[in-house]
Amino acid sequence: MQQDATSEIRVKMTQALGLLKEALNISLPLLHTNQKQGVIAIWEGFIREVVTTVKRRSHESGLNLLSFISFKRIWLK
Repeated sequence: MQQDATSEIRVKMTQALGLLKEALNISLPLLHTNQKQGVIAIWEGFIREVVTTVKRRSHESGLNLLSFISFKRIWLK
């Protein structure tokens, strides 16, 4: 049962990463145009929504997901 759940998480995150890469590939060239501020606003809104959602769900569940993640390992790679 747990293996199925972790597999599902991996699939969902892989799909999400694929979409993020597509959005990034569309966004980067626009940073050299008059659409730069709009692109930045979209990315800020998206990242804000992700962080807010994780924080809200962590509060609701009593489990702070972010406290289990080592940002030092992420940034140093």
